[in-house]
Amino acid sequence: MRSDEEFARRLQRLSWDCRRGMKETEVMLAPFREACFDGLPRAQQEAFLDLLDYSDADLFAWFTSAERPGDPALAAMVNAVLAHAEAHG
Repeated sequence: MRSDEEFARRLQRLSWDCRRGMKETEVMLAPFREACFDGLPRAQQEAFLDLLDYSDADLFAWFTSAERPGDPALAAMVNAVLAHAEAHG
């Protein structure tokens, strides 16, 4: 888990970090951040921040279910992002 200081720095960059080079990943991440991030428990917020550290190619593969992340927390976050997109997309 990140220190409170590092977590605060990441939160300041959160909107920017959700902007991606691949539009297909950005349209999944940005709406989830806007609608859901603030209401998540800290552990899930950390998982979302971890997700943002991966490449667009990895995220695209996960969001299209071509692959699954090996980390259970990341897999759960991918499922949450997908569920939000299906419910609101």
